[in-house]
Amino acid sequence: MVAQRAGRVAPAPHRRVDPHLLELDRLGRPCGCLRLEAERPVLEPEPRTSLLDLGPRPPAKPARVATQRIDQFLFGQGDTFQTDNAMRTLTAGGLFGMGPGAGTRKFGLPEPHTDYIFSVIGEEFGLIACLAIALLYLTIIARVLVKLLEEDSPFAILAAAGLVIQFGLQALINMAVNVQIAPSKGMTLPFISYGGSSMLALSIGMGLLLAFTRRNPYLTRSPYVVKWSGEQLTT
Repeated sequence: MVAQRAGRVAPAPHRRVDPHLLELDRLGRPCGCLRLEAERPVLEPEPRTSLLDLGPRPPAKPARVATQRIDQFLFGQGDTFQTDNAMRTLTAGGLFGMGPGAGTRKFGLPEPHTDYIFSVIGEEFGLIACLAIALLYLTIIARVLVKLLEEDSPFAILAAAGLVIQFGLQALINMAVNVQIAPSKGMTLPFISYGGSSMLALSIGMGLLLAFTRRNPYLTRSPYVVKWSGEQLTT
C-alpha cells in the first residue's frame, strides 16, 4: 500500500525456478512459460491443438517431431510445399496428359521418381492413367480377397490377407499423399516407383502371396489320386 501511494510498484519477490519444471523442445530450449505464485512456480502448458496429444505432458517428448508434422497438416499451420506442388503437378496434364517426357512441373518436385511418381504420371499421361492404376491396384486386392473365400487353411488366410492389405495400404498412402489427402510419408508406389530395395521387398511379398493362394486344378482330376472315405474296400 505504501509503495502504491508513493507512485512506485513494489518489486516481486525473487524466487528460484526449478529447471526440471521447464518443458524443453528438440533443441533444448524452454518452450513453456512460468507463472510465479506465492507458494511455488507453476508451469503453464501451451494450448493443446493436437488430436493425438490427449494425455499428460512429460518433460520431454521423443515423438514430438512426428506429432508436430501431423498437427501442421491437420490444422494447416506448417509447410505444405511438397503436397501442394504434387497436387499442382498431378492436375497440370488434364485428362490425357502432356505426353511422355513432356512434363515440366515434375522438376519442381523433391522426389519425382519415387515418392511423387503418381503426380508425374498424372502430368504426362493424364488423370485417366492415374485412375487406371488405382483400379488395377483395387482389382489385385479384390481378386486375392475373393480367392481367400475358397481357402480352408487359417494360416493361408491370415498370411495372404496380411500381405495384400500391406500392399494395398502402401499404394493407398502414396496416392493419398500425391492428391493432398495425407502428409508426406516417403512411401513408394508399388512396382512403379524407382528403387531396388522397394522392388525386392514387394517381389518377395507377392511371391509369398502367390504361394499361399496357389492351387493345382488337375489334382482332383487325376485318376491316380485315391481319396479314402473311411469305408473298407470290398472285392
